[in-house]
Amino acid sequence: SVFPGASNELGESRAGAMTALIGAVPAVVVGGIGAIVVTLACWKLFPDLTKVERMDRSL
Repeated sequence: SVFPGASNELGESRAGAMTALIGAVPAVVVGGIGAIVVTLACWKLFPDLTKVERMDRSL
Protein backbone atom coordinates (compact mmCIF):
# COMPACT_ATOMS: atom_id res chain seq x y z
CA SER A 1 0.00 0.00 0.00
CA VAL A 2 1.09 3.57 -0.58
CA PHE A 3 0.42 4.92 2.89
CA PRO A 4 2.64 2.61 5.01
CA GLY A 5 5.49 3.05 2.53
CA ALA A 6 5.09 6.82 2.52
CA SER A 7 4.99 7.01 6.32
CA ASN A 8 8.19 4.98 6.55
CA GLU A 9 9.91 7.28 4.06
CA LEU A 10 8.75 10.38 5.93
CA GLY A 11 9.97 8.96 9.22
CA GLU A 12 13.35 8.11 7.75
CA SER A 13 13.75 11.58 6.24
CA ARG A 14 12.78 13.22 9.54
CA ALA A 15 15.27 11.08 11.44
CA GLY A 16 17.96 11.81 8.86
CA ALA A 17 17.34 15.54 9.04
CA MET A 18 17.51 15.49 12.83
CA THR A 19 20.73 13.50 12.72
CA ALA A 20 22.24 15.91 10.19
CA LEU A 21 21.32 18.88 12.37
CA ILE A 22 22.47 17.70 15.80
CA GLY A 23 24.43 14.48 15.26
CA ALA A 24 23.65 10.80 15.75
CA VAL A 25 24.03 10.45 19.52
CA PRO A 26 22.06 13.59 20.41
CA ALA A 27 19.32 12.54 17.97
CA VAL A 28 18.99 9.19 19.73
CA VAL A 29 18.93 10.89 23.14
CA VAL A 30 16.28 13.41 22.02
CA GLY A 31 14.20 10.58 20.56
CA GLY A 32 14.43 8.59 23.79
CA ILE A 33 13.46 11.59 25.89
CA GLY A 34 10.56 12.27 23.52
CA ALA A 35 9.33 8.69 23.90
CA ILE A 36 9.46 8.99 27.69
CA VAL A 37 7.60 12.33 27.62
CA VAL A 38 4.84 10.90 25.41
CA THR A 39 4.54 7.84 27.67
CA LEU A 40 4.24 9.98 30.80
CA ALA A 41 1.72 12.28 29.12
CA CYS A 42 -0.47 9.31 28.14
CA TRP A 43 -0.14 7.94 31.67
CA LYS A 44 -1.43 11.25 33.06
CA LEU A 45 -4.13 11.79 30.42
CA PHE A 46 -5.54 8.25 30.56
CA PRO A 47 -5.17 7.05 34.18
CA ASP A 48 -7.76 4.29 33.70
CA LEU A 49 -5.33 2.46 31.41
CA THR A 50 -2.99 1.88 34.36
CA LYS A 51 -5.70 -0.19 36.03
CA VAL A 52 -6.15 -2.60 33.11
CA GLU A 53 -4.85 -6.04 34.01
CA ARG A 54 -5.44 -7.69 30.64
CA MET A 55 -6.97 -6.91 27.29
CA ASP A 56 -10.02 -9.10 26.80
CA ARG A 57 -12.01 -8.98 23.58
CA SER A 58 -15.19 -10.48 25.10
CA LEU A 59 -16.90 -7.37 26.43
